[in-house]
Amino acid sequence: MQSNLPLNCSLENKLEHLNLCGNAFGYGHNSSSQYKLRDKTGYPPDTPQKYVNDMKTARHNTRAMLFDSERGPLSPKATENNYCSKYRLIFPHIIDIGASPSPMVNRPSTVFSPVGGPSSSFEKIRQDLLQSGHLFCDSAFPADDSSLYYSQRPPCQIVWMRPSEIVAANSGGGSMGITPRKISTPEFIGEGGIKLGELRQGELGDCWVVAALAAIASQPSLLSRTIPTGQSFRVEWYAGIFAFRFWRFGRWEEVYIDDRLPVKSGGQPLFVHSGRLTEFWPTLLEKAYAKLNGSYEALNVGLVGDAMDDLTGGLTESYTLPGAEDHGLQPPSDLDDILIKSFDRRSLITARIKTKGVPGPGFVIPVGFVPGQAFGLTDCRKLRLTDASGSRLLRLVRLRNLWPSVRVDWTGAWSEGSTEWLSLPPQDRLKVGLVKAQEEFWMSLEDFIANFDYLDICHLTEPPPVISKSTSAYHSLHNFPSVHLRGRWLRGVSCGGRPYIRASHWANPQFRLVINSPDPNDPDGFATTVIALMQADRRRLRHRAPRLASIGFVLYRVRCIHFSITNIILLEHLG
Repeated sequence: MQSNLPLNCSLENKLEHLNLCGNAFGYGHNSSSQYKLRDKTGYPPDTPQKYVNDMKTARHNTRAMLFDSERGPLSPKATENNYCSKYRLIFPHIIDIGASPSPMVNRPSTVFSPVGGPSSSFEKIRQDLLQSGHLFCDSAFPADDSSLYYSQRPPCQIVWMRPSEIVAANSGGGSMGITPRKISTPEFIGEGGIKLGELRQGELGDCWVVAALAAIASQPSLLSRTIPTGQSFRVEWYAGIFAFRFWRFGRWEEVYIDDRLPVKSGGQPLFVHSGRLTEFWPTLLEKAYAKLNGSYEALNVGLVGDAMDDLTGGLTESYTLPGAEDHGLQPPSDLDDILIKSFDRRSLITARIKTKGVPGPGFVIPVGFVPGQAFGLTDCRKLRLTDASGSRLLRLVRLRNLWPSVRVDWTGAWSEGSTEWLSLPPQDRLKVGLVKAQEEFWMSLEDFIANFDYLDICHLTEPPPVISKSTSAYHSLHNFPSVHLRGRWLRGVSCGGRPYIRASHWANPQFRLVINSPDPNDPDGFATTVIALMQADRRRLRHRAPRLASIGFVLYRVRCIHFSITNIILLEHLG
C-alpha cells in the first residue's frame, strides 16, 4: 500500500542545486489516501516554500491540501488514491550515489533475486519430498477455513483438492467458463504459454489482482519476476510444492505453498482460475498471494496499483479522473505527455470505471462499458489531421480489455467502424495499429478522461530479468532508479506528529535530497522526484485493524542545513 507525491522542480540557471528536506510523520487517525502533486511554478531562490500534505479524514476519501508558508492554502493539485506508509523514493533519470541506512531499521532484509528458478532452500525441500515420496502439506497455510475467511463462513461447501484431482473431476464437462478436455494431467502453464484471455475471477472480490495479472501478462518477462521458472507437474519434478515471489516493501520475498486448492464440492474452481481446464498458474499464484496477506478474504477489495507493485517491484502513480467521486481533483494538463513518456519507459498503465451507483451487476453504460471493468492502456499517439476544415491536433489512447470474458463494445468516436476511424486513409490506420484478437480499441484522450474514473501508471524500477544485449542499454536509461528507506515511528522517540506540533515535530524521521540538474531532454528544464510512503503488512492485519493508519510527510525547500538529519541522499544524472 502506498502514497505518492511526484514533484517537478524548475531549476534556475543560477541555482547550483536544490536542497529538499523531507520530514515524515504519523498521527492518530485511520484513513487511506494517496497524494499527487505536479507543480511546475519553480522555486524563487530566496523565497522559502513549504508543501504540506495533510490528510483530511473522511469516510471514503481523503484530500491533500497544499500550503505556502507565506500565502496560505493553495488550490488542490493532489489526487485521492492508494494507501500510505513506509518510505520509497524513485528518481527518473537520476541515480543515488550515497544513501545511508536508516538507524530505525530493526529487522534484517532477506533478498531473493527475481530471476530464474526457485531458491536453493525451496529446492532442498522439494528434493527431500521427492526422496520421501510425500507431497507437501503447508502447515503455515492449512487447507481449512482459517486460510479462507476471518470474518464470515464460507458461502458454500468447500473441499480442498490437488490439481490432478480437480482436472479429473472436471474432465467430463465444462463449468465456470472452463473449456473441458478429456485429459487428467494438470499443467502449470498451458500449451502455447500464458494467454491474456484465459483469466477468470471466480467468487472472491479480487478483481484488482486479476486486472494486474492481465496487465503484466502483456509483458511476459515481467511475470518471470513473480513466477520462478522450471516449475511443472512432471513426475520427475512434482512434489506438491510451488514457489512465487512478491515485492514487499523494498525486497523480494519467496512464498512456498502446497497445491491443495479450495473448490466447490463438484470440483469447480472457487476463486481465480484459468479458462483452460488443465492450467493452474493463476490459481496457485493467487493462493501464494493470499498466504502472504494472511487469508483469501484479505484479498477481497483492493487497488490495481497495489497488486502491480507487489508483482513487479514497480511504483504506481494513481490519478482520480473528473468522472470519479472526488470531482475537484483534475488530471494534469500534460497527461498525454506523461502517458507517452510512461510508454517509452515500458510502464504498465491501467484504467477502470467506478462501480458505485450503478443499478446492478452486468449493467452496461451507454458507451458500451461495464462499470468496474479494467482496461490496459497500450499506446498513446498525437496525430495531426488535415481536412477541409483545416489542421488539428488529435490525441488518441489505445485500450485493451483486461477481462476478455466480459464483452466490450466501445461505440464512441474512433471506435471500429466509426466515422472518425473510417476517415483515416488505410495507410494511416496501419500506422496507428490495432490488435483485434486482444480486444483493443482507440478513443480520444478527451473521451478517455470523460468515461474513466481511475488511472494507474506502474513505473518499473528495474529492467526486466531477461533482456538481450541490444535492449540492456535501453532499459538502463528508461527504467526508474530507486532508493528504499525503512523506518518506524516509536511512541515517545520518533513519533513527532504534524507540523503544527512544534514541540515534537522535529523528532520525526528526516531525509535530505539534493537534486543537481533537470531530467535529460526535458523541454521545460524540470527534475522529477516521486516520493512514496508504504505501510507494511496492513492487509495481513485487517482482521485486527481493518483500516490503515493515517500518515504523511512534509517537503521543505531549505537553503542551508543547520540541523541533524537522519539520511542524506545525493542525486545526480546518469552519464
